[in-house]
Amino acid sequence: MSDPQSASQPYGAPSMPSYAPPDSSGDAGLGRVPQSYVPAPAVSTPVGVPQPATMPAPLGPYAASSPYSLPFGVEPEPTQAKNWMGIAALSLGVVSVGLIATIGSIAGGMADATGAVLAWAVVSVLAIVFGAAGIRAAGRHQATNRGMAVAGMVVGIFMSAVLVVIVILAFWVYAQF
Repeated sequence: MSDPQSASQPYGAPSMPSYAPPDSSGDAGLGRVPQSYVPAPAVSTPVGVPQPATMPAPLGPYAASSPYSLPFGVEPEPTQAKNWMGIAALSLGVVSVGLIATIGSIAGGMADATGAVLAWAVVSVLAIVFGAAGIRAAGRHQATNRGMAVAGMVVGIFMSAVLVVIVILAFWVYAQF
């Protein structure tokens, strides 16, 4: 079996790397860098000649936006959280609770409480709207206070339901007399 493709070497014998020192033909050998790959020595410029400025990496529309692609030590710019929606929802919910006392004192004095009832309705509905917007922003990772938005929305829904019950009772009492 003098055939190079024998059963033990079906694709022929593997080529053996050369461990011999470089010869005059220019072969660098294993582990040596050919002369053509050696960098040229640095050229010094005369004093007073301006050096070309090095430009930073471009940060155009195709720049990486992942924090994992930034260089070491460079922090990503913080984004402004939309926490104001949850804060507004909870604040308006608390204000709508406070309007109960105002309406009660106005009704006890037998004055017209229509303006206070309308303010209560507007504040309660705004608490629901801002609560829903805050929950949506937290779901998109644009806000960090989902609990505050949920609480404001729940208080707004509860106070709207109380308002509806009070208005129904007021009309029922008015119809009885």
